[in-house]
Amino acid sequence: MEVDYDMMIANTKAERDKAVTDLKHYRLFTAKVQNGHLRKQTIRELTNRKRQLDARMRRLIEQKNA
Repeated sequence: MEVDYDMMIANTKAERDKAVTDLKHYRLFTAKVQNGHLRKQTIRELTNRKRQLDARMRRLIEQKNA
């Protein structure tokens, strides 16, 4: 089965860019709207999502080059 790594990498990069944008917007625009614990927890979840996408992109690049 042929796998199109370039397409998968491009999709993952687009998802990662969206995750980065979401994280930046959340940090900028929710400072006074939510309490500290909820905001901190949401930022942690958004950061973890970005890290997961980074790791997925690295794995795809490694598989492509292997």
